[in-house]
Amino acid sequence: LFRSVGTNGGITAVGVISSLLGGLSVGLAYFVSQIIFVNELDISNPQWPIVLYGALAGFLGSMIDSYIGATMQYSGYDEGTGKVVNHVTSEARHISGKPIFDNNAVNLFSSIIVALLLPGIAWGFRPRSEEH
Repeated sequence: LFRSVGTNGGITAVGVISSLLGGLSVGLAYFVSQIIFVNELDISNPQWPIVLYGALAGFLGSMIDSYIGATMQYSGYDEGTGKVVNHVTSEARHISGKPIFDNNAVNLFSSIIVALLLPGIAWGFRPRSEEH
């Protein structure tokens, strides 16, 4: 998955860390808004794990997006322009992927997959208050 800059599905350490921190910040924003606006937090399940789930969602989304992009989104190097392109041309040398999805479809499907997977993952790890 580590490919040249601009290649569909390529990842970098900076990109992965940024995705994780982006998800973490969304989870943190949710957590802070709960503290500010919800009055009965003391009788609900703990809300802090949503910060970690946000980070996990950012990380998983990045990895799934990169995998789908690397396998199902065409990348080629256009010899005429000297640029990486996302469509087949007569002058493009194939780098990776098949011409199945464009970037919008890759984003859509990776978002849907994370939205379907994360609740199940979160359910298994969520802290529960003890009932007496």
